[in-house]
Formats: sequence, C-alpha cells, structure tokens
Amino acid sequence: MADSHNGISEHIDERGPTYYPGQFLKQSERFDRLDAANKELVTSLVNHAASDDRGLQAQISALSTLLDRAEVVIATQEDANKRIIVDVFQRFADSSSVEESNPLLAQVRTADQEIQNLIPTETLGSLRFQSMSERFEAVDESHATTFDWIFRPFQNTVQYAEGRRWGDFGAWLESGTGLYWINGKAGSGKSTLMKYIVNHNKTSSLLRRWAENLKLCTSAFFFWNSGSKQQCSQAGLFRSLLYEILGQHPELIPTVLPAQWGARYSAKCQARQCPLESWQLSTLKMAFKTLIAQKTVPLKLCLFIDGLDEYEGDDEEIADLFGKASMSDNVKICCSSRPHQAFEDTFVTRPGLRLQDLTIPDMRKYVHDRLEKNARMQHLSEEEPEATKELIEEIGTAASGVFLWVRLVVSSLLSGLGKHDDISYLQMRLRELPPELDDLYEHMVFKVDKVYQKETAQLFQLIGTAFRDQTDDFFSWRETKQLSVLLLSFASERDATLALEAKSGFMTKEKITTRCKNMEIHLRTRCGGLLEIQYGNEDPYTTTVSPDMTVAYIHRTIKDYLELWGTREKLADRSGSQQNNP
Repeated sequence: MADSHNGISEHIDERGPTYYPGQFLKQSERFDRLDAANKELVTSLVNHAASDDRGLQAQISALSTLLDRAEVVIATQEDANKRIIVDVFQRFADSSSVEESNPLLAQVRTADQEIQNLIPTETLGSLRFQSMSERFEAVDESHATTFDWIFRPFQNTVQYAEGRRWGDFGAWLESGTGLYWINGKAGSGKSTLMKYIVNHNKTSSLLRRWAENLKLCTSAFFFWNSGSKQQCSQAGLFRSLLYEILGQHPELIPTVLPAQWGARYSAKCQARQCPLESWQLSTLKMAFKTLIAQKTVPLKLCLFIDGLDEYEGDDEEIADLFGKASMSDNVKICCSSRPHQAFEDTFVTRPGLRLQDLTIPDMRKYVHDRLEKNARMQHLSEEEPEATKELIEEIGTAASGVFLWVRLVVSSLLSGLGKHDDISYLQMRLRELPPELDDLYEHMVFKVDKVYQKETAQLFQLIGTAFRDQTDDFFSWRETKQLSVLLLSFASERDATLALEAKSGFMTKEKITTRCKNMEIHLRTRCGGLLEIQYGNEDPYTTTVSPDMTVAYIHRTIKDYLELWGTREKLADRSGSQQNNP
C-alpha cells in the first residue's frame, strides 16, 4: 500500500495548472473487471484533486486505501504526461477465479461497500444546518388562484420600462436557457410567487420537457437577512444547494467533494473518528463550481434563488455568481430580488418580469375573498353593492403593486368591520392609511390604543433584541433562534422574575396552551399584524399554537423600519427602556 500511496502522491503533486489527470486514466487489460462504482470513485478522486495540502492528502490516502483493498496496482509511466495505468487483479484471469482463489475477497468487498454507503449520509448531515428550510416554510402560501398567470403565455403587448417585453416564464421553463429574473418592489410578493413556483406541479412538468432524456434536478434557496447568518450568506447558500442536490444524487459526492469523501473513507477503513467538517467558504464555492461543470452524471439542473437583495454581501458579487453559473449548458436559474442597480446591470439582457405590474387582479381577488367571508361585510355588500365594489377596487389601485400593503390594509378593515363600521367609515379608514410602507408601519406601530402602547413597544423591542448582537454599534445579526411563543410570553410579563424563580413543572400543559393562545391574541391586537407566529412544519391547517412555535416579522421591511434609530428612540420612550433582553 505504501508504494501505491507514493505513486499516487507523486502523480498528483506533479499536476500543473492545465493538467487534468483524468484524461490520462487508461484501462489496462483487466480494468473493466473493477466494479463500476469503484471505477467511478477512482476516476472522480483522480480527476478532482484538492487544491489544499490537507485535502490532497485525504484524497491520496483514500485512493490508496480503496485500490489496496480491491487489490489494484497503480504504476506510473514516463511517457504521455505520466499516464496512470490501472491493472486490476493481475494474478487472476477473471472475477470468478478471484473469488474461488480468495473467498475472503467477497467479504472485503461487502465491508467496503458498507463503508461507502455510510459516507453520503454523514456528508449530507454535515452540510445541513438547523435553519436551512425555515425561510421557505415561513413564506406565506399564495392566495387561491392568485399567480396562476405565471404559467400562461404573456401577450406581446405587455411591456415595461424601456419597452422590454416580459419573458414568457412557462416557455423559459420548457425550453429556455440561462437566467430568468423576477424583480419587484419591497412587499410586492416576490417570495410568495417564488414559493408558488417551486411547489407547483406545472414547474416540474415543464422542466421535465426541458431535461428530455437526462435526469432532472431542482433546488431552491431563500435568502433572509432577518434570520441566521447561514440564511443570508454564501456559505449557507452553497451548503443548502449542495445538500439538496447531492441528496438527490449521492453518487456525485466523490466528484464534488473528493477531499471530504476521501477523509471519511480513509477514517472508516482505519476505524478512527473523522474530524468534523468546518466547511470553509472556499471549499463550498469550489464544490459548487465543480457541480455546475461536472459531466460524471449527465443531468439538467434548475435552481430557484429568492431574495438576492437579502444577501449579506455585495449585490455585484451575488449577481455575478449566478450570472456566470447560468451560462453552463445544463444549468438554468430563476432568481428574484428588488430592482437594485447591480441586478439591473447584470440581468439586463435576461428574460424576466416586474411583479407589481401584473398583480392588481390578484390583489382585488384577495381583498374580495378576505372581506367576503366577513358576515358584516356581506351585509354591507347587499345594502351598498356599488360602494363595496368601489372600495375593493380602490384598495387594489392604491396599493401600487405592494401586496404586503394590501394585506395590512385588509387587516385594518376587518378590525373596522368588527366595530360595525359602515362603508363610509371603511373608506375613511382606508384613505387615512399612508400609501408608503414605512409611513404605514409608523401608523400601525404608534397609533395603537393608549392602554397598549407600552406593551406594544416592549414586544417590538423584545423581538429585535432576540436577534441583535450587541458587540458593535451597528447591531450585526448572529446565528440564533427566534423567540418562541412561550418564551416571549414570559419575557413580556410585568413580573420579570416569574419564569426565573419558578420551579420545574410549575405550569400544567393546559396553562401553557392558554398562555400561548393569549400571546397570539396580544400579537394580533397590539402589534398591528406586523408580527406573526410561524407554524413551520406544523399542519398548515392547524389552529393550535404550540409553545415552541416562533414569532417573527411578517416581512423584512418591518425589521428595517424598526431598526431605524428614530423608531428605536420612540419605542424606548414608550417602553421606558432602551432595550429589552429576553
């Protein structure tokens, strides 16, 4: 085995910047007797030599161990740029004579396969992080039948700035290439649309036509700068994409992560613990580039990336990353963002759409359906059908394409209906609400009933403080969990010592449930609908609040507004505290 190790080391160490050892891998007379899986592994490990010494040594060790266990001899040849000649089982004429001559070999093969079967699970487990799917799960489901238009052919007359036509999204899925850019104002519903696209059966059926006879692989990542570090970073992006794609195609792990595969293989063969993988950004970035370029497993890859503007780094950097990735023949990417200049510059020639220009009918349907369920509104509709219709249309027009604004306005109108407002009062309530989001937030945060003002300020402060790293003046965000409903209920108690001094088991399950339900009501009545309970993986139709459900902003723009110094000072004045530490 030492000779094998030295030969491989010498060969890989002599690679140059344009040297690809895989192209010189030649079959010997009996190379085809090496089973397909191991042959694939040998090729992948040799072709994808690691760039760092630690990774290189792991590959050398794994390759040596693999070949030695299979009784493979590697020799180097001085001509043709050090061609690798693999001679399998030189002492035996065929595989049957091998097993007759050496019955232990079958046991070795079985044990080796068991080791190789464990590596994908462990590798994927190390890539996964706790908040990986939180943002996707937290995004609201689209309202019934809204966004159906995304799969319909667009009319050529539908245009936007500079006379560009909307790209036909369905046609792009079925036969298009490159990158498709969905852009829109803050709160226009981009994330909801992206989730609708990812989950819709039509998406996969159209992509299968694009894939033709090749395997189809899809993966999605939703950036979120109100969440953990991993949810707004490139490292989190790459770990999530690699986890999903390699989970669908684990046979690609030796190709995409050869050093990591090698380290785990060698450790298991030697019955020692494999060190925990730290996943450096450079390693993840190289793995992603290898995945995009690989031909080992012919497949078509489609990525859905939401919220490029919520990436923690430069817009230019993330735009360039996906702009280049989408140039690969078998890769295409659908991404969404606000229309920042860097994205406009990079994606100017790519097909796409501007969301706020296409959603007025969806907004009117949402308003009609939400209000129509209210018994009081049904009565008003019968009494004043024209005025009711005008009210609904006015909401859609005033929204200027911002779905979030519509959602908050409808909540306000439902509150008015609960107080038996008639149509004229509902119109007054609507016209009193500011058309811009920040002004609307100001109205909803600070124009609550006086008796609730202190509690409202404290709740907003608690949610903000739960994520805030107080190591600098700019309050950078750290990897942490959001406040649970139960923890928030204790943190907002007038008696701050209640939870700290309580004994274990001091509350029954029924009391906990009641406390959580009361907290839900407080969030709804004190916070203007700006904070919500996230149900995550729970039953989407459940009405029961669990103690471990988390509380979060309904949109990133709310966090941005509440973090303004002016807003923070007003909240501190009302709560009587500069900050609240849960």
